[in-house]
Amino acid sequence: MDTKAFLDAVLPDEGRRCIGALRGGVFQNIFQADNAAAEAMALKVDAAGKDAYIALAGFGEDKKRTQANVVALRTLWLDIDTQENKPKETYADRKEAVAALTGFCKEIGLPTPWVVSSGYGLHVYFPFDQDVTPDQWGVVSRALKAAVDKWGLAVDPSRTTDSASVLRMPGTSNRKGGGRAPVKIQLSNPRDRVQWVNALVADPRRHLAADAAPALAQDFPTRPIRMI
Repeated sequence: MDTKAFLDAVLPDEGRRCIGALRGGVFQNIFQADNAAAEAMALKVDAAGKDAYIALAGFGEDKKRTQANVVALRTLWLDIDTQENKPKETYADRKEAVAALTGFCKEIGLPTPWVVSSGYGLHVYFPFDQDVTPDQWGVVSRALKAAVDKWGLAVDPSRTTDSASVLRMPGTSNRKGGGRAPVKIQLSNPRDRVQWVNALVADPRRHLAADAAPALAQDFPTRPIRMI
């Protein structure tokens, strides 16, 4: 599965794309009009010896990668680190992390996700089949975070509910620590579709605090959205 197909699956139709470029502790946000331009820019960033990232939201006209500037989203995500480059993490390696992720998805009822090897960990994606608003995304991302916490899957807690977050771009390199580990798509599942409303939010009391349930009923889109 190539990078363009990945971007088409996880990025919304609406909004500008944002590529991140990191070198020497300096992070730059570079906005692009569409997925093809975003992929080309990421490859250019990588060729220049920088780490390339992709923001998972569509952004408005402000040249800012902020939650306030997010206009649409099309996927949920998880960031799983391992001891391969962070000795204090829970999972010894990516193989162990995949086993834990598989158990989590089976228990919660989520579809097989897209999985990107970030070089030393996993970036996990659960795409939808249509764009959602930031408010709608917030409801379901909080449900996912609550399910992760309840089940005990070890993820970076700062990523799951941050709509303006960035993760590494497939097809580039992870240069952390002076190495050059490939960032590549390990698993894609474009034909596995389930109603994720049944998996995460049909009974919000399973995964959300009681005071979040009314917001769920109010904010959730009326037309069923499916994960791909």
